[in-house]
Amino acid sequence: AAPAAACRRRPASLPPVRRSPSVRLYPRRRHRGGRVVVSRRDARRGAMSAIFNFTSLITVLLLFVCTMTYIRAIRPSIFDGNLTAEDLADPHTSHKKRTGLRAVCWKASRVGERVSPYVAVALATMAVHILLF
Repeated sequence: AAPAAACRRRPASLPPVRRSPSVRLYPRRRHRGGRVVVSRRDARRGAMSAIFNFTSLITVLLLFVCTMTYIRAIRPSIFDGNLTAEDLADPHTSHKKRTGLRAVCWKASRVGERVSPYVAVALATMAVHILLF
C-alpha cells in the first residue's frame, strides 16, 4: 500500500491551485497527534460569544429593545397579562406587579418607547459600525 503522504500529493500533471491568502472560509487548522487544533490568532478572532464581545452585546440589546417595543405596539396584552385595570391605572406600582421574563420584556419596551430618539441614534451608529468595521 502507498504511504499516506503520497496519497495527499497533487499529481505533477495538474497545474498548482492558486488561492487568495486573504479569503478564508474556515479557520486555519493544524493536525497534531490526530487532534484538530485551531491557531491562536483564529481562536482570538472568531470564538467570542455575544456576551463577551462588547459590540455584539450592544447590538443584541438594541435589537431586543426594538423588538419588544414593536411587539408591545402590536399586542400590548402580551405584556399586561392578567393585570387588572386598577393595577394598570396606578403608574407608581404597575411595574411592581410584573415579574420574571414578562417584566424584563415590559421594561425593554418602555425604554424603546420613552427613549426612542436615543435608541434610534444608537441603532444608526451600530449600523454604520457594523458595515464599516
